[in-house]
Amino acid sequence: MSKGFYYDKLRGLVTSKRLSLILMVAPPRTNSSLLEHSLGNSPDIEHECHEPFLGARKEGFDSDQGYKQIYDSIGGDTFDQSGKSTSVAVKEMSHWIGVNDEYKNLIELTDKPVLILIRNPLLSVESRIRRVLVTLDMRMNLDIQRWLLDY
Repeated sequence: MSKGFYYDKLRGLVTSKRLSLILMVAPPRTNSSLLEHSLGNSPDIEHECHEPFLGARKEGFDSDQGYKQIYDSIGGDTFDQSGKSTSVAVKEMSHWIGVNDEYKNLIELTDKPVLILIRNPLLSVESRIRRVLVTLDMRMNLDIQRWLLDY
């Protein structure tokens, strides 16, 4: 049974050993983007795909669009027709791929261990609060914002 045009294309590349997919799954604020870029600098990993399922919570989201993003990140049809092999690091947020159990399909695309990132919840919450404070427009209360960021 087909799970989508681009999923099937990726599955074919993985099955023929032309594509090696390294999957990272993480909640927010765990330094997962840093790890993704670090892995992307490895000579063993040629491509990166950052959060292809970002829109998964939107009504009517077609999960095959996430697989299209992965396919495009490795060069799309140009790569497919080349006959070469490649590897891609795919980093996805845990709350996006939980929608419709998409993680089950993603895991089928890799024969490597899935990297699951975790971080002390207190540090994640503190990091998130700092991020929110930095983005708030608090011109009226600039002293409060500075105090909160310094505290």
